[in-house]
Amino acid sequence: MRYRWFPKGSQEQEKQQPKAGFSHGEKAGLVLFAGMLCWGLSNGDLPMVFFGLAFIIYELRFFAKLLGPGLGRTLSNLMQGFSIALAVGALVWVLL
Repeated sequence: MRYRWFPKGSQEQEKQQPKAGFSHGEKAGLVLFAGMLCWGLSNGDLPMVFFGLAFIIYELRFFAKLLGPGLGRTLSNLMQGFSIALAVGALVWVLL
C-alpha cells in the first residue's frame, strides 16, 4: 500500500542497497584468525598458517567485488576457490 507522503520507489531502493562492509562476527573472525596466523608463524605450525591465510583470503573477497562487475567477480571467484583449496590442503596436511 502506497501513501502519498512517501517518495515513489523508496521501498525498492532500500532493498537493493549493497552490504556496507563486514559484520561484527566477520570482524571478530578476521581478528581471531589474524592472531592464529601470527601464532602459527611464531611456532612454525605451517598447516595453521595455511588455514589462517585461507580464511582471511575468503573473507577479503568483499574488496575484490569493488573492482567492478567483470574483474571484481572473476577475482572474487578466484579468491574463493583458492581459499577453499588452501583450507582443504591444510586439513589434509594435518591428517597425514
